[in-house]
Amino acid sequence: MFSNSTTILNQIASVTTSTSSRRLALGLAVIFSGTTDASLAAVIYSNLGPSDTFVVTPGTYPVWNLLSGGFIHRAASFTVPGSQNVQFGSADLGLYLQNGPNLAKVELAANASGNIPGSVIENIGFQLPPPSANPVIVTATSQTNPILTAGATYWIIASMQFPQSMATWGPNNQGALGGNATRTNFMNGQWFQQGPGGVPSLRINSMVPEPSAFLSVILGAALLAGVRRRAVTRTVCRVAPILRAVR
Repeated sequence: MFSNSTTILNQIASVTTSTSSRRLALGLAVIFSGTTDASLAAVIYSNLGPSDTFVVTPGTYPVWNLLSGGFIHRAASFTVPGSQNVQFGSADLGLYLQNGPNLAKVELAANASGNIPGSVIENIGFQLPPPSANPVIVTATSQTNPILTAGATYWIIASMQFPQSMATWGPNNQGALGGNATRTNFMNGQWFQQGPGGVPSLRINSMVPEPSAFLSVILGAALLAGVRRRAVTRTVCRVAPILRAVR
């Protein structure tokens, strides 16, 4: 972040001359640099064991897409803690490939009546690692970062994208209970609860503003204060192309 900011400031200094113009330009640059890398991850739910461990039992908790048209989708729920809404960042889960194409899909869904997955909020496609005797946690990263409401329950759904794909979503090894649902072609594609045990391994990460971003905005606002209005338009026209180029 800081090396990028130095480049921006040097470029701006070369196109501004008056004190007021430089003050305005520096204010814009400081705010910009504070928002180019302004988030970190915070765990809001996890049932993973120490060192991200989970139960490895291939085929016992299947996520399949069969050539015959048969399928098994699995889902696990989580509830947003606290009183503040958060942005969804990513989901870590013990989903691992057994055989076939490795393209998987994770969906973030709302909670429906009956405590089963409801309407889909976001789809995330990603690749699973090759089959291994020691599978590890995989991460599905959000591209839209939807807002998750405090106190609300959501679901993470796992499925395989192509026929002849067989994977397993291993359960947690902490004895954690919660929403645990399955959808198959044998049940007409309808979700049904699996009971509270054997909940799939899952960690949910939210997006958290980086403290430096707040400081940058405050400093930028201070630099902008007192700038003469007539200097604003001229300075913005000179500085805007620089900021756009480094986005």
